[in-house]
Order: sequence, then structure tokens, then C-alpha cells
Amino acid sequence: MRRSGSSLRTAVVALIVALSAACFPYGFAGGGLPSNIKTVAVLPFDNETAASTLQQEILTRLTSDVQGRLGLRAASEGRADAVVRGKITMSGRALSTLPSYS
Repeated sequence: MRRSGSSLRTAVVALIVALSAACFPYGFAGGGLPSNIKTVAVLPFDNETAASTLQQEILTRLTSDVQGRLGLRAASEGRADAVVRGKITMSGRALSTLPSYS
């Protein structure tokens, strides 16, 4: 099934939000997704690192955050309004001194 340009933009926005959620301290205020986005499918990211548990950790965190912080419901890839997918290309220690954006 071919997705329209609007659906593709929505998926890209959802991916950016999800990646931000996994990588940086953040806060959500006022929402940033179109009102028609009610469901999301978070797919396991391809893991190109040696960290074997990283894929599941990111999947669990993203799934929880997009549902809890953005208020989206989980759905299968074929039924979701937005799909989050990605690739993990490296891992390392996160900085613990980043400013809070809440």
C-alpha cells in the first residue's frame, strides 16, 4: 500500500519525536502532532551495534513514551496513523548534564 505525502510527513514527525524522546531530556507542551494522529506502531529498530539489549531497551522506552507522553494508542503497522522505525548505528554513554527542556 502506498502512503500519501501527508502520511509520510506524519511518520517522519513521529520518528523525530520518538528519537528525541529516547536520546535527550525533554518535555511535551501543547503537542506537535496533527490532531488526526491517534495511533502509532513502534517497530523494533535495526541494531547495527554490538549492544545486544539496546534494540529491546529502545523499543520498550519509545513504546511507553509515545503512549504515555503523547497519548497515542498502539496499533499494528498496517492500521496505525503513524509508524516509528529507525536504525541504531552506534551506542555510547549519554551525557547526564544536558539541560532540561520542560
